[in-house]
Amino acid sequence: MEKSLQEILKEQLAIKGFNVERLTKITGIPERYIEGLISGDYNKLPPTPYVRGYLMTIAPLLDLDAQKLWEE
Repeated sequence: MEKSLQEILKEQLAIKGFNVERLTKITGIPERYIEGLISGDYNKLPPTPYVRGYLMTIAPLLDLDAQKLWEE
């Protein structure tokens, strides 16, 4: 069974020792959007192009493949 986007993000955040606040400081992505991605609350997210850009920014920090993350 494949993991959901939320599971992947939560797992990698834990492995890397990141929390939402630290990820926000490093990336400049608003905390509410990172929380929305992690919780799966897509109503909190901005339009799709922004979300894709956020995932492309977050992925390398978490040692994830940005394209695969986007496909999730």
